[in-house]
Amino acid sequence: MYMQILFCIFALFLCSTTSAYTFAQWNEKELSVIKSLSLSSLPDLPPSPSNKYADDPLAQSLGEKLFFDKNLSINGSISCASCHHPDKLFTDGLPRGVGVNATGRNTPTIVGSAWQRWFYWDGRKDSLWSQALIPFEAPNEMGSSRLAVVRHVVEDDDYGETYQRLFGPVNPLLGRLNLPANAGPLGDKTSKDNWFRLSNVTQGAINTAFSNIGKALEAYQRTLIYKPTRFDRYVRQLMTEDNKSPLLDQQEIAGLKLFINPEKTQCLQCHNGATFTNGGFHNIGTGTFTGEALDLGRFLGLQAVLRDEFNCLGKYSDAKLTQCSQLRFLNKAHHIPLQGAFKTPSLRHLSQTSPYFHDGRLATLEEVIAFYNEPATNNGPHELVPLNLSEDEIAALSAFLKTLE
Repeated sequence: MYMQILFCIFALFLCSTTSAYTFAQWNEKELSVIKSLSLSSLPDLPPSPSNKYADDPLAQSLGEKLFFDKNLSINGSISCASCHHPDKLFTDGLPRGVGVNATGRNTPTIVGSAWQRWFYWDGRKDSLWSQALIPFEAPNEMGSSRLAVVRHVVEDDDYGETYQRLFGPVNPLLGRLNLPANAGPLGDKTSKDNWFRLSNVTQGAINTAFSNIGKALEAYQRTLIYKPTRFDRYVRQLMTEDNKSPLLDQQEIAGLKLFINPEKTQCLQCHNGATFTNGGFHNIGTGTFTGEALDLGRFLGLQAVLRDEFNCLGKYSDAKLTQCSQLRFLNKAHHIPLQGAFKTPSLRHLSQTSPYFHDGRLATLEEVIAFYNEPATNNGPHELVPLNLSEDEIAALSAFLKTLE
């Protein structure tokens, strides 16, 4: 009995010592940074000025149905969900996406995308709804045309009724019997030839309906939000001075210390805030500047978003001029090193979003950390500097990042 009492006293002492050490090891500045990374610091869902239907429940319902509809593809075999699987955090688990054919880039998650400013790895789109339009016509994704997509929606009894409740009567021009089966400025030669034979008025009617379909898809995608992780629950413990056993072990805490230490890792330079991304574009030495896999990243994406007819300043946007500041005041200086720069992804739920980088070149989190630890030196100038982390530090950083689940 005496030994049992001593054991209980020792266990209680050990537990309280571990807890006290865990909560006492952060200084005020560190606590402030850690709190800024928590979902508790995430701002409310931002508005979507160019889409007045962004938070309409009927638009969300329509968008969800469209998201899973394979009949919107050229051969009836591919939907948005074919590459954005709900059970894989709306990714596909492949190095590069596969639609009608193989694509050239990794499929990013769309969870939490409502908090982003730019879309696609190169930022060629400035809204979720305009981004949603590209896969329909991309030859390697769904391979269809905007006229075929519009016709499928407005002629379907269920879709057509919902569409008209949301967006008003369908333009009579879309019911013309002499319209071709496929027409659009992208895609195969036949679709493009058909498109440029249409009058400007007819093209405008098709584009209006096409943009409305994108706006419904955005409404659905805005419902895909981040879920609290073990890290977030740990931060709540810190903020409430909870005396329960800490939710992170000492290795994970050591990794968090590395993550927020700018002198050791510089992680916060790009992966900051509650979304764990600054939403910007950075050259980390992964661009491809020659050959069939040529990919210049933001260099071409910047030009594309400025010319996009579906951008915030375009005729199909619902925004006022003053609501398009990110596009109006976009730095267009060509001397900025945008060649080979790609958008910084969120680190939230990253264990479910492998493989990594814009081309899916790295399969594991450990490979990614090793890449940053010793950056490539054979692919031109980039922003990275060697981290010189030890094996123990690499393991700790990896352990912390896995708490973002």
